[in-house]
This record gives sequence, structure tokens and C-alpha cells, in this order.
Amino acid sequence: LMYSALAIFTGYFLRHPWGQWQKVGWYCGFSIACVAFQIIAKRLGALADAGKSGTFSIYAANQLLVTLLYFTFYRSLFDGVNSFWLFATLQSLHLLQEWVRFPLRASGLAFSVYQRTHQASGPAWQQALSTLLLAPGATSHRHLQCVVTMELAIYSTCDIFSALAFLVLSLVIVQGPADVREQYSLSLIHI
Repeated sequence: LMYSALAIFTGYFLRHPWGQWQKVGWYCGFSIACVAFQIIAKRLGALADAGKSGTFSIYAANQLLVTLLYFTFYRSLFDGVNSFWLFATLQSLHLLQEWVRFPLRASGLAFSVYQRTHQASGPAWQQALSTLLLAPGATSHRHLQCVVTMELAIYSTCDIFSALAFLVLSLVIVQGPADVREQYSLSLIHI
């Protein structure tokens, strides 16, 4: 489901002659879709791992899968970027997303918000939202930091792996036989 949705997003981004600001809007939609899929993967992984110990973590596996898919499509979006300002804007949005996803989520402020929403008898939607955005089952600030650090390790590993794979595949396409170059000339998304 995630692969199909991101393939559609990326296809529209690359194939339609959008203006620069429309591409920024599409990138924001892409980012929101990725965050939504990540939240779903976290909840499913946490549910599958509930009560288990000493076995393979579905939570970590889901994070790995979602992150690899994110970077696969994220890198291919830049095939459709042809201006420095659009590149700088997309990169700035990406970095902002990273700062919110990791350092901000691991901060004491984020955990205190999480605690306040769960200790108060506030609306159920508020408690559900804080659980989804921070970390399912975080029992202490230290526990939240450990979960975010594990996610950052998975994220960094996927980032490096996908960058190397993208570089190798780009070299194969550029240096490869003419039929390979022609087949994959639009985007690396097809590989």
C-alpha cells in the first residue's frame, strides 16, 4: 500500500509540468503521507510486539521498511528538480522534518507534553495523537530517548544504504549499455 501510494506521488511529481511552488506542495503531501505510513507502521509494530521478549521486533522491522521506501522515493523526487531555489526549499523542508522527527521528539519538552496529555482526563483524540506522534508506550523520558535513538539509527543506516544504492545505480545507468540508459532514463524509481 505504501509503495503504491508513494509511486503515485512520485509519478505525478516527476511527470507533470508543475510550477516550483506546486512541487513544494506535492513534496509536503509526500512527507505527510510518509509520516502517516510511519505512524501506522509504529502502531502495528507495537501491537505485534506487545508482551514479546527475546524475539525479532516487528516495530523495528516496520521502521526499517518504511524508511527504506521513504528514501527510495525521496531521492527519485530530485529527478524532477531543475532549479536551485526549488532544491534549497525541498532540502530545507526535509531538514526541518528531520529536526522535528528526532531531536524535538526526544526532548524533555516533548515528553512533558506526552505526560500531561496522558495524566489529564482530556479528550481521547489528544491522548491518541500524542501516543502516535511520540512513541507508543513511552514510560519515561529515558525510554522515549531510547526509542527515538533506535529510530534514528535505523533511519541513518537506511539513508546511507539508499544513497550508496542510488549512486551505484546511477553509475550503472550512465555507464551502462544504451538499452539500460534508455529504459531507465526517466527515473531511478523503476529499478
